[in-house]
Amino acid sequence: MIHELLNGNGCPAVTSDLWHVVHARWSPELADEMPFERTIVSEHRTERAGLLAAKVFAAEMRQRGDARSGEKRDQLFLRRPGCVTRKFGPRVNVRLR
Repeated sequence: MIHELLNGNGCPAVTSDLWHVVHARWSPELADEMPFERTIVSEHRTERAGLLAAKVFAAEMRQRGDARSGEKRDQLFLRRPGCVTRKFGPRVNVRLR
């Protein structure tokens, strides 16, 4: 189940008790400080199911032409159960496994 809360710093955040896919969408209205708005787009019982869902979601984004280049490119994250994610934030530099 998806929960909205305030994190330890008092910032709006989201979490889930299942594995969840987070979509970080670049927003020009927020571009000055925290240009990415993050939402949970799906929940899954296993890591493998979440990874598959993230890949499908990414392919659908490409088909719709949602892909941006560089620093404005949307990001997808697969988060563990209970992981708290800020609703607004900067671009995250991640290393793919």
